[in-house]
Amino acid sequence: MQALTLGEIALWAVAVAAALTGLRKVWPSVKAFGVFVSALSELPQFMADTRAHAATTTATLAAVKHEVLPNHGGSLRDVVDRGEAVTGGIVSDVAELKAEVKTLSEKLGKDHTRLAVLEERTQPRDAQGRFTKGE
Repeated sequence: MQALTLGEIALWAVAVAAALTGLRKVWPSVKAFGVFVSALSELPQFMADTRAHAATTTATLAAVKHEVLPNHGGSLRDVVDRGEAVTGGIVSDVAELKAEVKTLSEKLGKDHTRLAVLEERTQPRDAQGRFTKGE
C-alpha cells in the first residue's frame, strides 16, 4: 500500500468537509421527505377515522337540527315557542291583576276611612276601643 501524500490528505479532507457541508444543507429536506413518506403511510387509516367521525358528527347534527327547528309540536323549538306564548299570557294576566289589586287597595283604604268616620259618629267606645252603650 502506498502512503498518501500531503496533497492527497488535504484533498480528502476538503472532500469530506464538502460532503459533510452538503449533507448538513440537504439534511432538513431529507428529514422532511421522511416525515412526508411516514404521513403518506398513515393516510388510509386517517381517512377511515375521519369518515367515521364525519358520519357520527352528521348524525349528531341531524338530531340537533331536528330539535331546534319547528316541526309541528315535537321539537324543542316548538316547546319553547309554546312556553313563550304561555308566559306572554301570564305576564299580561299579572299586569291586569296588579292593576285590580291597586284599585281594590285604594277602594279599601277609602272604605276604611269612611267606616272609621261613621263609627265615631254613631257609637262611643271605651278605652280599649270596644263599643259601649250610649247614655
